[in-house]
Amino acid sequence: MRANTKLLISTGSLSILIGLMANPGPVSAAELIDMVASRPCSAIAGDRVGASGNCSASADHKKLAVTLTAKQIDLNKSPGDAGSVSFDLPDGVTFPGSEARRISVDGLMLYNDALAPEVWRVNPGSTLEIKLVNHLSAGETGSTNLHTHGLLVTPDLDTKGAKALEPVGDTVYVCTIPEGESTTSPSAKNCAAHGAYYGNTTSEMNYRIALPSDHPEGLFWYHPHVHMNARTQVGAGLSGLIFVQGATGSGGARVTSGAQPTERFLMLKDHQIGSVSGGDPATLKASFLPVGDHDAGLCGAGTTVRGTCFADDKGWLFTVNGQVYPHITVKSGEREIWRIANTSADMTYDLALVAKDSGRPLRMQLLARDGIAAAQEGADSAILVERVLMMPSSRIEVAIDRVASEGLFDSGKPLEAVLKTYGYYTGGDAWPAVELASVTFEAAPAAIPTARPRVVPHHVTAGVPSVTKALEPLRVSAWTPSASPNTAAPPARAVKGDARAPGPDPAFGGDHMLHAGGVNEHPLPLPSVEECKPLLPGEERLIVLAIEKPDKDHEWFKIGATRAKRRQMCQSAFDWDPRIGIQKGPL
Repeated sequence: MRANTKLLISTGSLSILIGLMANPGPVSAAELIDMVASRPCSAIAGDRVGASGNCSASADHKKLAVTLTAKQIDLNKSPGDAGSVSFDLPDGVTFPGSEARRISVDGLMLYNDALAPEVWRVNPGSTLEIKLVNHLSAGETGSTNLHTHGLLVTPDLDTKGAKALEPVGDTVYVCTIPEGESTTSPSAKNCAAHGAYYGNTTSEMNYRIALPSDHPEGLFWYHPHVHMNARTQVGAGLSGLIFVQGATGSGGARVTSGAQPTERFLMLKDHQIGSVSGGDPATLKASFLPVGDHDAGLCGAGTTVRGTCFADDKGWLFTVNGQVYPHITVKSGEREIWRIANTSADMTYDLALVAKDSGRPLRMQLLARDGIAAAQEGADSAILVERVLMMPSSRIEVAIDRVASEGLFDSGKPLEAVLKTYGYYTGGDAWPAVELASVTFEAAPAAIPTARPRVVPHHVTAGVPSVTKALEPLRVSAWTPSASPNTAAPPARAVKGDARAPGPDPAFGGDHMLHAGGVNEHPLPLPSVEECKPLLPGEERLIVLAIEKPDKDHEWFKIGATRAKRRQMCQSAFDWDPRIGIQKGPL
C-alpha cells in the first residue's frame, strides 16, 4: 500500500493538485495499547479496579464510582501535556519538507488526560456513580455533559427551580461549563439553547446510573451530548468505552470449557488537524481542526493511506486506542475477541481484516452488534463475515481465529494482515480507505516431523503444505429481557412517606423520581399495553428523531414512535414539514 500526500498549489485562478506518493518500505509499529491493563477501572470480581484514583469499586462489586475530568489541551499554557497528544507516524508517511516521525496536536479534548481513557467494566445490576468535572477551555464549545450510549437505563432528571437535583440519570438536559465561567458567558450559550440545568456547581455534575439486573452483555460507550457541541467534542477526542459482562446465558459470547480467549478493546477515533508545521526537526506541530471545517476528501480519492495523510497544512489522523497504525500480535493457535467501537464524530468504517500477501479479506466470527448478541441458526452455528459496515456510534464484537480466517493454512508460517477500512460513499460523504493497524498471526512452533506433510489444495494457491483444523465457533446466545422485577438500585434518592408519592413501585423500590424539597416536574408515563404488544404481520414500528430550530439560538429535539402497516408508511401518510425534514405525524 502507498502513503498519500497531496499538495494544492494555487496560481491566480489555476489550481494544480499534485499527488506525492511515498514508498512505505518495511513496516514497524508500536504494539496496541491494552486499555484494560493500562487504565483499569472495573466492578467485576477478579478484575483490577484502578490505581490512578479515577475509579473505585464497592466491596460487593455492585458499584463503580468514577471521576471523569474533561480537559482541552492548551500547549501554550501547559507544554507538559504534549505527551498525551503526540503520535508516532507510520513508516512511509511524511509531511513535505520534514523528516519528523512524530506529531503533536494542540486543542484536542481528553477524558482523564487520555485519548483512550478507562473502560468501565460492570455487571448487570451494577450502579455507575460518575462525577463529571469540566476543565475544558472557555468559549462556545466549553459546555459539556455525559451520555452512556446504548445502555438501557433511565434518563432520570428532577429539578428544583433552575437547578438539577443531583445525582441525575442518563439525561442530556443537564449541563456544565468550565470552572470559573459565568452562566452568561459564551460557554453557557449551548446550555441555555436547549434548556439544560446546572447542578449545585456549574462546572460539575454527579450522575447515578443503575443498570437493570437483566441488562444484556455487550460493548457500549460514553461521550458528551450537549446539543450543538457534541460533534465537536467527540471529534476532538471525548469518548470512552463501557463493557457489561453478563452471566452465562444472559446473551453474549461464552466459552464454557478450555482456554478463555484473549480480549481486546479497540476504540476507533479520527481527528482532522490544521496549521501543520515542520519547523521542529523532531516533532511536527498541529492544531485540532473544528469539526465544521472537516473535509471527507482530504486524503484524496482512489488511494489507501496508512494511518494518516497530509494535504497542504492540514492532516487526518486515524487512531486505534489513541495510536496511529499500531501492531497487534495474535499468538500461535490462540483465539481472540475484539470489541471494536466507532467513536468518531462522522467517519464511517467499512471494516475488514485483510491478508497482506493476497489482499483477500479474512473471515471473522460476528458475536454481537451494538451491544446485542448476533442471532444464530442453531446452537453451534457461526456467523462468519469478511467486512462489517460501522457507522458512527456502531460497535461490533468479533472472534479472531486463524482457523476461521483462512481455513486451510500453513501453520509453520506467520500470517501478516492489516485491519483496514475500505473507501465508502454514504451518498453525501466519500470516506477514505485507511490501513488502521497491522496484524501478525504467529506461526506454530516447529515440531519434529513424523510423516511427510499432506499437500492439499489451498483456497488461493494450490500446493501449499497445509493443515486442517475444524472451526469451533464461540457460542452466542440471544438476550431476552427478564420477566422478574428489576432489582437494580434506583438511580436517585427515594423519599419515603411523602404524601405526594404514588406508593412504592416494586420494580424500583419506591418513587425514584421524587426528592426531598422537590417535585417530579418530568413524569414518565409507563408505556401502554397496546404499545408494548409484539408487531403483527405486515406492521412496522416507526421511530422518528428530529431537531427543530425555531430560531438561530434554540433547537428542540423530538422523538416519536408509532405502529403502522407497511403500505401506510409513505410520505403521503404524514404531514411533511420541509423545514425540519421529517414527517410530523408520529411526533
